[in-house]
Amino acid sequence: MLVVLCSLVLAAARADARVDDIHEGEQIAHPAAASDSCSYLLFVPHGYPAMPRQEWPLVIYLHRAGSLGDDLDLVKLWGSPKALASHPGAPFFVLSPEAKGSLQIGGRWKTERIERLLADLRGIYRIDASRICLTGWSIGGNKTWRWAIKQPHLFAAAVPIGGHGNLNRDANLLTVCALKDMPLSAFDGDHEEITPPDRATKVVEALYRCRGAHSSLA
Repeated sequence: MLVVLCSLVLAAARADARVDDIHEGEQIAHPAAASDSCSYLLFVPHGYPAMPRQEWPLVIYLHRAGSLGDDLDLVKLWGSPKALASHPGAPFFVLSPEAKGSLQIGGRWKTERIERLLADLRGIYRIDASRICLTGWSIGGNKTWRWAIKQPHLFAAAVPIGGHGNLNRDANLLTVCALKDMPLSAFDGDHEEITPPDRATKVVEALYRCRGAHSSLA
C-alpha cells in the first residue's frame, strides 16, 4: 500500500512539474539531449494547461537548407517557426526538428530519431495522434514526400513546399501511391531555380494517377 501511495505522489509531482515547465504561446529551443537525438523547437498552443482533457493537433515542420547545422536560431528564420513569431495564437503544437551537418556532407534528418522524439512528446503532452500534419520547405519538402510515403499511417495530411522528394524516376514515382488516400497539397513557385517546379508537378501527376481524391498542386 505504501509503495502504491508513493508511486501516486511521484506521478503527481511529475505531472505538476510538466505543467510548470509549459510555455504556452511560445516557441522553446531544446538542444539535443544525446548524440543519437535531435535538437528542436517546440511551440505549445495557448490554452493548453487550461484544457486538461483536450488533445491537440501537431504540425511537424522540416526546414530548408539554410537552417542546416547546430544553431536553432537559424530554424526560426523561415517557414512555420517564423510565422509563429507573428501569429502566436496558433491552436496547435508545432515541432521543428533541426537537421545536422551541411549539404556538402549530406546533412539530413534521421526520421527514426524524430519518431522517437515524437513518441516522447506524446508521453508528455496531449497530442492527438490522428491529427499530425507533416510539412517542409525545399530539402524539407523533399523529406516530407519521402517520410510520408514511408510512414503514411503516421500523418493525417502532408504539405510539401518547393520539393519533389527525388522521386522523378518512374520506379520511384510508383511509391507515391502510398499517399493516394492522404489529404495533400504541394506548393512550388514558377521562378524556382534550385528545385524546378516541373519536378514536383511530375510527382503530383503520378499521385493523381493513383486516384488520390484529396491531392492538389498549387
